[in-house]
Amino acid sequence: MSRRRGGIRRHGNGWQARVSAGTDPSTGERIILHETVPIAEARTKAARERAERDADREAEKILTRLQAEVDSLKVGRTKATVDALLDRWMAQHEIDPTTHMTYDAQIRLYIKPRLGDVPLVLFIRGAAERVEPFYAHLRRCRGLCNGKPLIEAHVADGSHDCVADGCRPHVCKLYAASSVRSINAIPSGACTAAIRWGWIGVAQGPVDS
Repeated sequence: MSRRRGGIRRHGNGWQARVSAGTDPSTGERIILHETVPIAEARTKAARERAERDADREAEKILTRLQAEVDSLKVGRTKATVDALLDRWMAQHEIDPTTHMTYDAQIRLYIKPRLGDVPLVLFIRGAAERVEPFYAHLRRCRGLCNGKPLIEAHVADGSHDCVADGCRPHVCKLYAASSVRSINAIPSGACTAAIRWGWIGVAQGPVDS
């Protein structure tokens, strides 16, 4: 009899379905897909028992779905991050030198700092939730600042008066919509290639900006 993958456990006021999706190569930690089904409130003992059973049955369905997701989101264990995928894709992607230079800069300056360490299995599963806020941030400030005042360039090292010395404060500059679309083409193209290579088994990738 085969060992059951994943399981269901009590989690707060609900039942949680959990399935291991392998190991994050950048940290060595296990990647766990999980969802929790809350148990509906009930006044009587019979109603509470019924609510428990209903939540447990729903958690079983979710467990089956998560197991299928893990099966479909197969990732090479030694190259399982967005960073590794982009490196391989750029090495094999045939584009003209100018586009290659643009993509290389966008990957280095924007995509890798924000998404590079994300395990591919999690990136594919929640692409929209990850890239849409990223693109929205770029549209506000291509420097990806945190919204707080900062000095972008100091004219001298150490302690000094930035105002008196004329240091340059950061000014937010939006990233053009066409440039955001160009960035979006990179993870989209890389994920399409990952399907061909067998790194992932489903056509789920970043949404269009």
